[in-house]
Amino acid sequence: MDGSTHNFKFADWASQMNSKVVYQERIWPGVGQPGFLLFMGISLAIAFQRAYHGHVGVIITIASALFVSVVTYASAPKLEISSSELRLGKARIARSYLGKVAVLNSNQTQHALGTGAHAGALTVTRSGVKATIIVEILDENDPHPYWMFSTRRPLLFLEAMASSAGKSAA
Repeated sequence: MDGSTHNFKFADWASQMNSKVVYQERIWPGVGQPGFLLFMGISLAIAFQRAYHGHVGVIITIASALFVSVVTYASAPKLEISSSELRLGKARIARSYLGKVAVLNSNQTQHALGTGAHAGALTVTRSGVKATIIVEILDENDPHPYWMFSTRRPLLFLEAMASSAGKSAA
C-alpha cells in the first residue's frame, strides 16, 4: 500500500461516499511524448511497408495510433478534489491533512524539482504544462512532506480548494 494512501475508518469511508467532487482534471502530457511515440510508430510502419508491401504499413500505422492513444490516456493521472479528500492518480489524502497550497512559477518549479527537492515528496509533473501546484502535507505518519503536481488550471484548482474547504467546515 502506498504511503500516501491512508487507512480510513468506516465513518470516514461513509463520508467519502457522500462527498461531492468539486474539481477534476486529467493531467495530460505535453505533445512531445505522444508525438514522439507516434513518430516512432509511423517510422516502423514505413519500414515494414517497404519490406513487406501490401497493407502492412497501414495496419501498423493504425496500431501505432491506437497504442499511443492508450499509453497517453493510461499515463495521465487524474487530479480530483472532493469535499473530503484530494486525489492524484492512485494517491489520496484526507482534506484534514492538507496544509498550505501554492502555485509555483517556472523558476520556483525548476528549483523545487532540482536542488530544492525533497526525496520523499510525491511529484507528478508533465512536460509542456507550465503551472505547478505544491500542497503541504500535515500528517506526521505520511512519508511525503508535500505533493507537487502539474496543472493546466491552477486558479480553478485554488478556487476549488478554497470553496470546498469553506463548505466542508460549515
